[in-house]
Amino acid sequence: MLVMPQKFEYYNEIASSYDELHGKEQIKKLELIKTELLRNNLLEKGIFVLDVGAGTGLSSLYIDIEAIKVVSLEPAFELLKRNKNRYRVQGIAEFLPFKANTFQIVQSITAMHNFDDIPKAIEEMKRAAKNRAVNNNAIHDKAAKSYFIVSLLKKSQSASKITTLLKKEFKVIKEIEEEKDLILILKRHDF
Repeated sequence: MLVMPQKFEYYNEIASSYDELHGKEQIKKLELIKTELLRNNLLEKGIFVLDVGAGTGLSSLYIDIEAIKVVSLEPAFELLKRNKNRYRVQGIAEFLPFKANTFQIVQSITAMHNFDDIPKAIEEMKRAAKNRAVNNNAIHDKAAKSYFIVSLLKKSQSASKITTLLKKEFKVIKEIEEEKDLILILKRHDF
């Protein structure tokens, strides 16, 4: 049985007021992200999106989930209970319960600073993401590629370290300075 770290108890305690406390700022970031994804034609019908640290689901529901399958992963059970996304799983980023090569987009919206082992979580996110073309004809097919969206709380003590690690692991497509967060749209170096 996987034991959730103590820090997630805080999120369980504030779950009933989480959207009231953080909803407006999250929606603002999500609109910026959605605009960028649409501008780059990355929200195609039939893709799978993994939302790591999904909370109450605001970050999962900002895109049309009828045409796009979004899986919400959240460690705090009380937040997950409030998540209205159809596909939701309790778990942590360091041990993703998904097959390799599954998701076209992996996102983590203002959650990465809460991970216990950030390099391990990044490796797991890369493992779960599409990582190669299925055949030679699919090399230019967007469905065979993976993209990563990460927003980092700028005031977090680990923000600079995480940013450096992400820029080492991925190619930056777009960097967006938001009021409280740095938003990175990333892709693998091998695409």
